Amino acid sequence: ALNAGFAALIAQYELDLLFVSAPAGLDEISLSCIAMADILVVSLRLDKEETHGASVTLDLAHRLNVPEVLLAVRRVPDEYDRAEVRREVEAAYGHPAPIVLTAADESEMMFAARASVLERAANPLSPLLKAIYATA
Repeated sequence: ALNAGFAALIAQYELDLLFVSAPAGLDEISLSCIAMADILVVSLRLDKEETHGASVTLDLAHRLNVPEVLLAVRRVPDEYDRAEVRREVEAAYGHPAPIVLTAADESEMMFAARASVLERAANPLSPLLKAIYATA
């Protein structure tokens, strides 16, 4: 039913992209979303619990033959070098991490909801969307 619903939304609204935010953990909805994904974006923070959860999700994505996996690193402390965080995360997980966000970036996204990501090059989500379109 979930797959049919997504297909209907995509067809009805002629969508190029459908983002689904699935709940953390391994419930039926999350597993279904992972299995249906053409491109899976795994969001993680740099703490022990999140990195373990990301590892489990990535292992499942591999087992379910998800064609493309990207990482979105969130709430990185301002004093961290984003390029270094990106390199370390990509090396650790073996997948591209086109987006590394600070808490300030996330706040900006919440307050700039009316602005189109593609219209504002400075929007923190722009690198992620560009990476998704490059792989599609």
